[in-house]
Order: sequence, then C-alpha cells, then structure tokens
Amino acid sequence: MIDKDLSPLQLQILDAYYADNARKLYRVVDRILSKFGGLTYKDMGDFYSLANVVFADAIRRYDCEQSFDGFLYSCLSNKIMSEITKRNREKRKADRLSISLEATNDKGEDYSLLDGIPSDFDTFEEASKRQENGHYCNKVQQYISKFCYDIRLQRRCIG
Repeated sequence: MIDKDLSPLQLQILDAYYADNARKLYRVVDRILSKFGGLTYKDMGDFYSLANVVFADAIRRYDCEQSFDGFLYSCLSNKIMSEITKRNREKRKADRLSISLEATNDKGEDYSLLDGIPSDFDTFEEASKRQENGHYCNKVQQYISKFCYDIRLQRRCIG
C-alpha cells in the first residue's frame, strides 16, 4: 500500500493507529482477546501480526460512512474468531489421532503400549531407599508394610 493510494483521512487513521509502535491497534486486539484464556506470548504475537494484515485490508475497504474504530473492531473480531476456531479444529484433529499409552489393544488383551516401553526405573526400589540415618520415612514404611502384606496374602491364596 503506497501513501498516494490513501486519502488524507485514511493517512490520519493510519498515523493514529500506528503511533507509538501500533499501541492503539494492539489495545483493540487485547480487548478482543481478553475474552479468551490460555493464550501465550507467542499466540499474542500471532494475533498482532494478523491484526496488521486485517488493518491494511480494513483501511483499503473503509468507505468513510461509519466510524473506522467500529469497522476495524468488527473486522478484527471476525478474523480473530475465525483463527481461534481454526486452531481449535486442528487440536481436535490431533486428539482424534492420539491414543493413551495405558489403553489396552483392540483384541481385548491385557497389554498396553506402556508395557512395551523399556525402563530401568523401579518404583519399589525407589520407595524402599533408606534415608541418611538408615531409617525409612513414615509414609515409605507404611507403603512397604502394606505392599509386603499384600504379597504374603497373595502367596497364601496361591499356595
């Protein structure tokens, strides 16, 4: 967009919105995005970039019959809502393709993907480590005694 393509009013609007590093434009975007949660700084940067594109399109299409502020707000709001809908749709697609590591296979076998991942980590060994003074902390002692009781009970039932 070249300055000679813009009317004096459009140039005035451009100067107002882009003064002080586009603070006015970014405040409009912030007001729209305040309705949504969970946005990171990266998301905010994406929406600010999108606002620059929308602004350039809106100033070209502006017919001077209504308030530019209202016109820009509706253009930005529509575009931001569309972008958020698109992002949510992409997340849902990814969720449909994902499966749980703890889910059993379709044949009904009691085997999950988690069982196939090799690991050197042993929960019982980690829990049974002694503290510096050679004693277990109370919660670990309770866990070990319950675990050992369960094992003895299982042996009686089997044997």
